Parts: sequence; structure tokens; C-alpha cells
Amino acid sequence: MDTQSHDKESPCNFYNSSYVSANFCKAFKDFLKHDLEKEFAKALKDKATKEEIADISKKVIKKLYRELFFNYPYIIDRVKI
Repeated sequence: MDTQSHDKESPCNFYNSSYVSANFCKAFKDFLKHDLEKEFAKALKDKATKEEIADISKKVIKKLYRELFFNYPYIIDRVKI
């Protein structure tokens, strides 16, 4: 089997749609998804994490607004409320 050719439909298939690797890949994705969901749920319950996410979001919005205002003022002029 050629281990260098990758299936374009699934980035996890390394062995040209081998049954074992496909099942392993699916099981790993399911496990990873479930584990990440649990960790994110725990992290989002923490007040400090929520405040940190809010602060980062505010900084991004401020920089985006500043960039739009100075370089693309016509985009802001077209915003309808």
C-alpha cells in the first residue's frame, strides 16, 4: 500500500480507505469530539475564562473597526441599521 497518497475526502485515511484505518479514524474522531466538548463545557463555566474570551473579542472588534474605518470607510457608510 502507498502510504504517501492521501484520500481527499478524509484527511485521516492514510492507507487508501483501509477498513482498519477507517474504523480507527472514526473512533478517534468520536473520542476526540466527545473529550473536547467536555473540556470546553468545563472551561466555559469558569468566570475567568468567560472574561478572557470577552476581552479578546473586544480587542479584535476594536482593531477590525479601526482597520475598516481608516482603510475602508465606504464599507461603514454602506451599513444599514
